[in-house]
Amino acid sequence: MSGILSQLEEDPADLLAGLTAPAGDPFLRWVTGFLQRASGADYAFVGELRGEDLDSVRVLAVGGPDGWAPGFEYGLADTPCCEVVSGKPCFHPRDVQALFPEDALLREMSIESYAGTPLLDGAGRPVGLVVLLGKRPWPGERCDRALQMLAAFRPRIEAELVGRRVERELELIVEGAGSTGEDAISALTLALARALQVKCTFVCERIELAARMRTLSLVVDGRLRPDFEFDCAGTPCEAAYDTGCVFVPSGVCERFPEDDVLRGLDADGYLGIVFFDGSGEAQGHLGLVHDGPLSEELQEHPLVKVFAARAASEVKRMRAEHARLEAERRLLQGQRLESLGLLAGGIAHDFNNLLVGILGHADILRGALPEGTARDRAKAIIGASERAAALCKELLAYAGRGSRHSEPVDLNALVTDISRLLSLSISQNCEVRRDLAADLPAVDGDSAQLQQVVMNLITNASEALADEPGVVTLSTKCRTSDEDLFDWTSIGQVPTGECVVLEVRDSGAGFGANVLQRLFDPFFTTKSDGRGLGLASALGIVRGHGGAVCVRSVPGAGTTFRIVLPASTQQAPAREEAVDESSPSVAATVLVVDDQEMVRDVACTVLELNGFDVMSAGGGREALALLEECGGRVDCVLLDWAMPGFSGEATLLEIKRLFPSIPVVISSGDAGSGQLPRTELSAVAAFLDKPYTARDLVSAILGTFP
Repeated sequence: MSGILSQLEEDPADLLAGLTAPAGDPFLRWVTGFLQRASGADYAFVGELRGEDLDSVRVLAVGGPDGWAPGFEYGLADTPCCEVVSGKPCFHPRDVQALFPEDALLREMSIESYAGTPLLDGAGRPVGLVVLLGKRPWPGERCDRALQMLAAFRPRIEAELVGRRVERELELIVEGAGSTGEDAISALTLALARALQVKCTFVCERIELAARMRTLSLVVDGRLRPDFEFDCAGTPCEAAYDTGCVFVPSGVCERFPEDDVLRGLDADGYLGIVFFDGSGEAQGHLGLVHDGPLSEELQEHPLVKVFAARAASEVKRMRAEHARLEAERRLLQGQRLESLGLLAGGIAHDFNNLLVGILGHADILRGALPEGTARDRAKAIIGASERAAALCKELLAYAGRGSRHSEPVDLNALVTDISRLLSLSISQNCEVRRDLAADLPAVDGDSAQLQQVVMNLITNASEALADEPGVVTLSTKCRTSDEDLFDWTSIGQVPTGECVVLEVRDSGAGFGANVLQRLFDPFFTTKSDGRGLGLASALGIVRGHGGAVCVRSVPGAGTTFRIVLPASTQQAPAREEAVDESSPSVAATVLVVDDQEMVRDVACTVLELNGFDVMSAGGGREALALLEECGGRVDCVLLDWAMPGFSGEATLLEIKRLFPSIPVVISSGDAGSGQLPRTELSAVAAFLDKPYTARDLVSAILGTFP
């Protein structure tokens, strides 16, 4: 204090004018000038730390000769100021240039002596510094005087810098961060942390109906940290969502002992506030954490209230933008999948026609050949053709064009049967658990196709465990209102109203966004021996049933598939034991109508070998002409559904109009009862999927006769 007292004796008016100067720039200009004159230094300046890493200094005020104006900014690296901001005063009475040879500013200004002290906020973090510079070495008496003056004015200068920062952060929070969404939330959170001088500030939102939380912005010790997810149970966030606010002035770790994050922060005080939008819907959670106690006044701090309002607006805007982008993504993905589906369906249809010829001729050969090597070769051809036919069915299922017989299906019974069936074939390290809802409504669909979906999902979940011990959980439930699918990837239109939901969850390794984008593409697989059609065909079947597939995966935390199907208004029929009924052989005439000559040839040959009289036509108009010529002799028509020109549909309508008593069997590589208009279902006696074996063909024809 001796330096200040001596200056008071020399120029009391100057000192009193400075001590009563207005806050802000006027005071900083006065104090730097006073320190320069009273200490005998050539320059004095006050600087504020800037930059995200606080690695530069912006000069706010300068006392000394003209030529060095405030507003100048320089980096801290390789300067004596870097020592100051570490938290302790720094004093070099001579040879400072030699000590810091990389500091160009010292050389340009011919500085030889240096004294600086840090300026700290209420939490003890550096916010700036005040420095004295001399062009000559300082004697011991001047050194003591300089240090005394810096120590004497330090509290007032610290208050000025902290006040400036609070004003700036308040303006940022009130007026906006100059950006939107997550960038704005990060800027606002950083501003609030600096303004309130707390150890940690974060904004998070709940996912999975508050079971888990996800940070949108996290600031620790004045710096942004990576976002992460955490379980809500046993944390202050859970308590805040129950009551709207939780305040623990001290001892928060003792109150919430299961919260590892709080312990990692060495937390003591905690304030958590749930913020809402204008309609009263909770948008997120604001948390303030300090390694010391928090005051009661913090709950009513205007910055906290203003921040909550701004954060709610930004989170709502961010969610709306996310929903828009997700809708665009779904549209583009739907268009891409539709294109792939059309391609896959077209290939499968044409390939099925080829397989009819291969499978039919091989079946004829097998019946004509005696036991031996040649007959075994024919059997091998039939086996390979049947495997190719199964592949075509998967392609058609992906395209949503597979044959489908719709009836009310008990999904619980189906899941139980399939999981028991697969229990012997999946990994022994895989534990299958079932959590099936009671009184689950039925779904309208094809039982065989839905079995295929469940089988594919269980198999996929088991393989995701990669021979490691794990759990696959199968659960069903009835969904009567829209659930939050904000964190799910959904493909297909999620049905509204009452729905039945099947979830298949595994505890495997999960996968990232790059796999998720291609997960349902045909022939895409992450397994070395996979074909990439299991999930693709499952998606096609679900979409064909008017449902949607939702998936969520977290690397290291497993994957969940959710199948959402419309609930049926009917009950599933009771199970009945199958009755073996053999159809007697009959003498009858069959008209085979198909535009593919090879298919006609195979069908005619098989029917003739089984005692039928056969007529054939290469198109619908030719078939109608034959029927008009000798309709009384035709007992059944085998009609291809997908013919060019006069289509199978048009031919069917004409046959039923002109010859209503003749039964018609529809045959096609991509159509079944699920593909026909409802008004035409009653006009069809049977459906025969291509490719078919000789036995399939004969059984379908015989089934039309009483």
